[in-house]
Amino acid sequence: MSPEKPLPVIDHDSAPYWEAAREGRLDIPLCGDCGRHHFYPRAICPHCHSDNLKFDTVSGRGEVHTFTIARRPAGPAFADADSIAARTFKSPAVDAAQAMHDGWRKAEIPAANGHGNARSIVRAQTPMANGGEAFGKQIMSEAGIRRVFEKQASGVDLVLGMPLVLGMGYGINNPDMPLGPNKNIAFWGGYGGSIVLIDQDARLCMSYVMNRMEPGLTGDLRGFSLVMAAYQALA
Repeated sequence: MSPEKPLPVIDHDSAPYWEAAREGRLDIPLCGDCGRHHFYPRAICPHCHSDNLKFDTVSGRGEVHTFTIARRPAGPAFADADSIAARTFKSPAVDAAQAMHDGWRKAEIPAANGHGNARSIVRAQTPMANGGEAFGKQIMSEAGIRRVFEKQASGVDLVLGMPLVLGMGYGINNPDMPLGPNKNIAFWGGYGGSIVLIDQDARLCMSYVMNRMEPGLTGDLRGFSLVMAAYQALA
């Protein structure tokens, strides 16, 4: 059975938009201070951060300045039923909250049941960023670390729906999905939004781990914002 497509959530900010749509109009927010429209509806203007907003009826005509292709379905309901992504999501679907229960934590689930925090991840991954050395000990060889950056595969991931270049056990920096300014960057993420980034050129290792498990396969803005903040601090 195919999952039903979810309905939009109507909240205080978006209610006028949906009410106008029912009446056959296109109403979008207009800022009373800077005079600019924006979409989607939200509590403050993204251009000037004013909360002096009202809804304005527009024609719907305009110019397309840029666009993006959504390669990963927003959920199983939007995926081709025969695609690898749809079959992965449905076999069976996992509730992220299950990871917070004893039954999950005591189960042996290879590659999916490690428990730690960002500090523990950084301690484990620091040798990768430091030529194999960490905390006064040589843990890995430099030759072994260099092998991580040997490309094993590249292309659009059939489950995640995003362009990846895969090294030995990590994703590696690539022009389609850059995570930093340097060439020798390895990274990976975890279910719920956690991320680890290793930059050999900057000798940087950083990680973000959320304190509550939420659904999500490809990270979120919190982790990426911390990555960008780390590079700004190094600049």
